[in-house]
Amino acid sequence: MDTIVRIVQVVGTIITVLGLTWGLTGAYDYFGGRRSRDTTRQDQGLESIISGGAMAIISGGLTTAIVAALNAI
Repeated sequence: MDTIVRIVQVVGTIITVLGLTWGLTGAYDYFGGRRSRDTTRQDQGLESIISGGAMAIISGGLTTAIVAALNAI
């Protein structure tokens, strides 16, 4: 059971890091679009920030819930 918990934690951590990276690249696009007054790039950057942040938060919460359920077995 310990191996399964460890695998779930590793996968959850990877997905969380991907979400945070997505949000960071979105911030880069947003501020780049703001500097050059490109509204399309700003919109895409803002969408990436929101999606990446949501992905990081949701995957972190789900990982914690799955690990808690596995430990309860």
